[in-house]
Amino acid sequence: MKEINFFYLLTRIILGIILLFISCKNNINKTMSIEKPVDHKLLSAQLSKHIKKLASDIGERNPGLYKNLEKARFYIEEQLKNENLLHYNQGYSVNNHQFYNLVYEKKGESEKLPLIIIGAHYDSAPGTPGADDNATGVSALIEIAKKFSNITSTKHTIRFVFFTLEEPPFFKTEDMGSIRYSNFIKSKKEKVRFMLCLEMLGFFSEKTIQEYPLNLMRLYYPDKANFIGIVGSYGYSSITKRFYRIFQKENPLKSEVLIAPQFLTGVDFSDHASFWKNDYPAFMITDTAFYRNKNYHEVTDTPDTINYETLAIVTNSIFKTIAKMDQNEK
Repeated sequence: MKEINFFYLLTRIILGIILLFISCKNNINKTMSIEKPVDHKLLSAQLSKHIKKLASDIGERNPGLYKNLEKARFYIEEQLKNENLLHYNQGYSVNNHQFYNLVYEKKGESEKLPLIIIGAHYDSAPGTPGADDNATGVSALIEIAKKFSNITSTKHTIRFVFFTLEEPPFFKTEDMGSIRYSNFIKSKKEKVRFMLCLEMLGFFSEKTIQEYPLNLMRLYYPDKANFIGIVGSYGYSSITKRFYRIFQKENPLKSEVLIAPQFLTGVDFSDHASFWKNDYPAFMITDTAFYRNKNYHEVTDTPDTINYETLAIVTNSIFKTIAKMDQNEK
């Protein structure tokens, strides 16, 4: 009897939290103005080049194919070597191999302001070339870093971090790249305004294939897989919703936001959760991964499944949102 009451109560709590957030989300949506789409052909071509290099020319990249993982690292470094950014690698050893988080930095005007961190993992799961997961996030981060490199100055120091070892078998272990990095900056007592994780950004469809962790969510969220999602924890809802408000103004595409408990399936399925472990505000932007893309962790996660025009719009919108948030120190 106690077990039944516990799960009943737990379900009521989860649904209550989500319904409360949906009410807030609807109020946010009423105040948004959406700009007209712009031409993103050049950016789309650059993103396509990166993804085809990572997911086709290099292919599967993880400890089982260590040389490919290194090729991916070298490619990222080559793309950013001439940019006006500070660069260092955080290296560490696992099973007699050396792995690297790649850190690029745009130094801010004020050292007193907390860091803004944007991150994406560059490894792929075993058995997949990882186009959407996560060559899309890596390609977007490369281009966002380039855009900030060309800005004369920023108020905050902005870091662009390419994480290694996000995928199994290191996912959620102490050797996961983002956990290593989060622990490192915590040891240095660095303050973080927020961390934004770029996780699978390129799969979109007008078909009614969108799924959710709870069936109830279908009543409030789209059934078409044609939106970009922003996912945060209930503990860091304020900064997540602030990003969402600004992102909607900068983004001509459909977007949705979910603030949910960390134990809801999928909410903590990427590098942002590594920052929660050290009490840093963090959230994820995603196409919702396996809730729509059936190529997830499959050999079919290939560059030809990516919508490059939409990815370009998302990439540019992320850049514009971060740039605006940088100008507001709060």
